[in-house]
Amino acid sequence: MAVEVGFLGLGIMGKAMATNLLRSGFKVTVWNRTLSKCDELVELGASVCETPAAVVKKCKCTIAILSDPSAACSVVFDKDGVLEQICSGKGYIDMSTVDADTSSKINEINNALCIFYLELKMPKSKDVCQGFLQNLYDYTLFIVRIQKQFCTANKKNWKNGEQNQL
Repeated sequence: MAVEVGFLGLGIMGKAMATNLLRSGFKVTVWNRTLSKCDELVELGASVCETPAAVVKKCKCTIAILSDPSAACSVVFDKDGVLEQICSGKGYIDMSTVDADTSSKINEINNALCIFYLELKMPKSKDVCQGFLQNLYDYTLFIVRIQKQFCTANKKNWKNGEQNQL
């Protein structure tokens, strides 16, 4: 059975990552505030949901790549948000552009629900970012493949840069 990955936010990075996963044979479900941005990925085989909650309900692992703290909090905490469907056995990877307070707020909810949570910050420099993105696809595949094991066996929340023990 193929792992189904959810994507919340289809900007430059989200669209590219979802496209690469589709081309690698993964089932992908997408959502974006502007739903028409999902059309190109649907043509490549993605499913589309009308809310973040619907994506989380459908997928074992959901990746959020949102533009700012307000968008990240809205997607998690508002009506039809991630919080309505996230539960133990699900994974949430947040690569949104947010400050430390927003990240901590989202992480507290994940800790309470014992879900797999990974926070990953993107570099600010365009040159550094392009090099970073070259390796991000393989990293995403790795996370998606091991998500179930970490979530059910260890119930750990990891932040980018922390030392992690299995």
